[in-house]
Amino acid sequence: MNPKVSFVVPVYNVPDKFLNNCIISILKQTEANIEVLLIDDGSTDNSGDICDIFSKKDNRISVIHQHNKGLSGARNTGVRNARGKYITFVDGDDWVEPDLVESLLPSSQVDVVIGKIVKDFPNRKKYYQYEMTDGKFFSENDRVLLQKQILNFQGNISTVCGKLINREYLIKNAIYHDEKLSQGAEGIEFNFRLFELINSSIFVDRYIYHYVYDTESITTNPSQKNVALALQCFEKIQISIQNNLIYTENMRESLLQSLNTRLLYFIVTTAISSIFNPKNSSSYREKKDSLKKFMKNRLIDTAFRNGDKSKVGTQRQIILSFIKFHLFYAINILGKLK
Repeated sequence: MNPKVSFVVPVYNVPDKFLNNCIISILKQTEANIEVLLIDDGSTDNSGDICDIFSKKDNRISVIHQHNKGLSGARNTGVRNARGKYITFVDGDDWVEPDLVESLLPSSQVDVVIGKIVKDFPNRKKYYQYEMTDGKFFSENDRVLLQKQILNFQGNISTVCGKLINREYLIKNAIYHDEKLSQGAEGIEFNFRLFELINSSIFVDRYIYHYVYDTESITTNPSQKNVALALQCFEKIQISIQNNLIYTENMRESLLQSLNTRLLYFIVTTAISSIFNPKNSSSYREKKDSLKKFMKNRLIDTAFRNGDKSKVGTQRQIILSFIKFHLFYAINILGKLK
């Protein structure tokens, strides 16, 4: 009998305590009929060995060792080797509640089930808020609505984690991660395509996934490469909106407006947490030049002019004003304070 759910876990140089906690949390599922695919993505530490040790203790675990392909490539390997009716993605340094499968597994076939996420900081937890009600069902007529929620920074459904995704739906529609976009905003781009063809989806009002915030993670340190990759993700979404014939003109305009507003958040994050991050060793002048160059990007310039600034909150509106009037010294101070 095939497993009900396949847990796809990309693993690349994950600190021991996080990886152990992740795998143990999955094995504690109240639903026993699962499989766990640990994708060792070319780890250079002992992460691969830890995966092998667990696989010898529990026959539900399979380990695939591969040359480094990045997060997206590891997830795709997992999807192609999964046997479960549903797939759920878990990053190797995160963990899940024991009733994830029990809470999310639908009684009848559904393309995607959406659960809720908690962000675990060292000394506190942030419970993501959602603009949906428990048991809310979405049909093919709600595709654009869901895509707008993915682009909505406050919607909190843009991550690939915390969901059950029907494996046949993924395979039939060839919905895989873009392996060129690893370590960017690949989850947003993947989800945008995921909900583009969806026929059924359900929201479950249950916190089942814990995203562990690691101050040393690649996503929490300033990186021009990560900014460029994220920009590529948003550019790909824009092209899809503009060129996809499934959208009416009103749908297209609505999605583009949502994208522009979402990019306002990206502009603020890039300015404060990347370019003017104190960990960025560039000189003040280099940081100014970098931000100016970033703002000249066609997609960013359009979003800056057309995005709905009233939806990003007072603090971000102030930062956007600093950018508009080239008050880089103020942005530099905020970067240090953050």
